[in-house]
Amino acid sequence: MRTDGIGGDASLMIRNTIPYTVRSSLKVFGTYIECIFIEIGGTLINYDTNVTIGTVYRPPSTDIKEFNESVSPLLVKMQNEHKLAYIMDDYNINLLNTDKHLQTSECVDIMLGFG
Repeated sequence: MRTDGIGGDASLMIRNTIPYTVRSSLKVFGTYIECIFIEIGGTLINYDTNVTIGTVYRPPSTDIKEFNESVSPLLVKMQNEHKLAYIMDDYNINLLNTDKHLQTSECVDIMLGFG
């Protein structure tokens, strides 16, 4: 949980009848990024392996370049697990600025690069 600033925070709600495991190794609460992930059994959605689900949040007015540098290792770690993953996000980034703002363009490239 972020101790500086107001508002925000990453959160995830899940029905109490769905068994899940919190993925502590993917949990990050820092200045530039906050995220929390869980893992559910793939059979719940007719999939062969467990599925990772989580949220990623970038507090507004924080450095986008620092966010990009924080989110990339997380995505690499998830990619190396070779599991289906669903990521919801609130990046507080104006995606209409990709042609005018390098860090915004890099953020989009990072996300598209990891699928």
